[in-house]
Amino acid sequence: MLRFLMAFTAILSIGAASVLGEESSGAVGQGTFGVGYDEGLSVRVLVLDNVSAYASFGFYLKGADSVYHQPLNNVSWKLGGEYVFKKWDKLNLGAFGEWREEMHQGETVRAQGLNTLRYNQWNTIFRLGVRPEWFILDRLSIDYKIGVQFVRHSPSFKLNAAQDGVEKNKDGYSEFGAYSGRSPFNDATSVLLNIGFTVYIAKLPFFK
Repeated sequence: MLRFLMAFTAILSIGAASVLGEESSGAVGQGTFGVGYDEGLSVRVLVLDNVSAYASFGFYLKGADSVYHQPLNNVSWKLGGEYVFKKWDKLNLGAFGEWREEMHQGETVRAQGLNTLRYNQWNTIFRLGVRPEWFILDRLSIDYKIGVQFVRHSPSFKLNAAQDGVEKNKDGYSEFGAYSGRSPFNDATSVLLNIGFTVYIAKLPFFK
């Protein structure tokens, strides 16, 4: 978690310097890119004035708490796009679609006289919804995603009968429901995690 927070702080510092160091009336438009938080470290690019593409990434390593256990990784990434269909002075309202993948490592019970065995468990998530974005400053915004999601949970694993490997449990399942944000550090979910923010830094040079 410490490395994630250090990277997050560094990105925010760069963004804050950009926001505070430049007059930017009407600065956010086609070609602008920003960094922030959206279920992990995020990057957003305005492909057009009202169309954006975004991605986010999260990583967390949980160290082993004894010699018999394994270090466990949590990795997530997300790709999405948004179309802003309504703009006010400080508020945008957009429709979005996104795809998220999560990999949570788990471990089996200990085999007799041996360590636990580690396995990967995946969640695949597809979402649709709307995203109000409120600009606190010309280049700093907060947002909240409202929508629906489909989640496919892959099965977990257990020790096989010979205790020399793993085999799948029959516990994979799918669910459909309201958008619920997810933590980049574990498999926790909450509607409070639907909140994100973006610091728009500058215009990319290859946009006119």
